[in-house]
Amino acid sequence: MERRRWTVRDLRRDNRSVLLWSLYFDRPCSRQDLSEATGLSPASVSNVTRELIDEGVVAEAGSVDSDGGRPRTLLQIDSKYGYVIGVDVGETRVRVELFDLTMAERAKSTTPWIPGTRAPT
Repeated sequence: MERRRWTVRDLRRDNRSVLLWSLYFDRPCSRQDLSEATGLSPASVSNVTRELIDEGVVAEAGSVDSDGGRPRTLLQIDSKYGYVIGVDVGETRVRVELFDLTMAERAKSTTPWIPGTRAPT
């Protein structure tokens, strides 16, 4: 079996994924917290988070005091970057819900499903 070689692009994509997962589940957190949680170097965390901020995926969420030196900037997923839609098709109804990226509900709609018809009313 041939082993796939990693490229710089693969490494960057993996680093982005690791940081986004950490930010999503441990939000908000500082760059230092991200470095400790992910095992990535502080330089890698700074580079990737700068790109994510520039793209609008990540936003600054205030700051906290450090153990000396300047305050640490907290980062979090920018809830306005995108949305997630959930659809539940049941026996008696269709429910559609809209969530932002922090999984806060933004809108929902429930439509009754009448047995014997092909479309919801």
